[in-house]
Order: sequence, then structure tokens, then C-alpha cells
Amino acid sequence: MKRPLTTITALAAAALLSACSYDSAQSDVDACAPRGKNLLEDVTFSTLSGPRSQRKWLYSEHAAGQTFEYSASDGILKIHKMGGEPWFLLSQSPNSAAIAGKRITFGAEFKLDLQMPTDHAFTPGGGLALLARRGGKVVINSSLDHQPRMGKTDWIPISITEKVPPGTDSIRVGFLHQAEGTLRVRRPFLKLAASKDCLPQ
Repeated sequence: MKRPLTTITALAAAALLSACSYDSAQSDVDACAPRGKNLLEDVTFSTLSGPRSQRKWLYSEHAAGQTFEYSASDGILKIHKMGGEPWFLLSQSPNSAAIAGKRITFGAEFKLDLQMPTDHAFTPGGGLALLARRGGKVVINSSLDHQPRMGKTDWIPISITEKVPPGTDSIRVGFLHQAEGTLRVRRPFLKLAASKDCLPQ
């Protein structure tokens, strides 16, 4: 039996509307996603145990106290606090010329198992750190400016977005541990920021 022409027209219109809605939603997703190539090197942390000249990630620690231990396996970075010093940072310095004057998004996936510290007054927690300088002057200093940064979680994505001032000639991004317990990190990235600001749904 043939369907009436009006029914076929209505079905076609509904299908077209659905396709348009999907395309619009997909466009919104694309606009919210960081763009371009990953500006970080060694995103699987494979050079951590290599010669210092080959490492892309370098560590620093308060008072060089050897309070923290760090390692990587299967692309997962693990930082664990063992002693009494307050902080540990594993970082790298990407090419500032590719970033100066642009909005960037720095992020990774984290698994937290962190408790409140009792030996310092720094911002407690673990997560992202970004420092930028221009002519020796600090122009961005973002340390643990996100939530969550404490407690116990499964794998969660965390990112920050910053506008890097023109003329910035030094930038450092990394993972900061300022708590008790263990911080795990995987799939780090540094990319140009999304084409528009997007709020969580």
C-alpha cells in the first residue's frame, strides 16, 4: 500500500531536521575542543628514566629533599609522597614562539588519591601548573587552579585555558604534587584553545 504523499514529506522533513540538529551539535563539540597538534613532547613519559640529556620532563622538588618518588609505566605517570618536603613538580618547557599571543589549553587525565598535608601552608592538592614569563617577569602563574585537586577519584579529565600575552619568551607546564598520597597522570596535552568558550553541560 502506498503511503500518502503528506506522510512521506513529513518523514523526510523530520529526517532532515534530525540531521541538521546532529550537525549543529557536532559543530558545537568541535568548537569546544582544543585544536591542532599536541605541543608537548613525550606524552607517554617514556624518557623519564633515560639520560638527563634525553628527558623531555624534568623534576624539581622543594629543598631537593628527595621526599617524592616518581615513575611511569604504560603511559601513566605516578608521583608518590614519602617524606616531609611540601612540593614536587614534573615539567617541560614547550616552544614559547608557537604559543605567545594565543589562547592555549593544558590538560591531562588524573587519578587522585590525595590527603590533606600537615607540614606546609601551600595550596593543598595535585594537578596542573603553568608558568609564563616575558623578559623575566611572570605574566601567568597558575598552580592547581582547578577542581578536583584533592581526595580520591577514578580517572577524570582536567584542563585549564589561558591567554598567553604577546612577547612571552618562556613557558613551563607540568604536574604539581602538594599533598599526602599519590597522583597519577596520563594523556597530557597542550594545544591551541577552543574557538569559543564552552560551559559544562
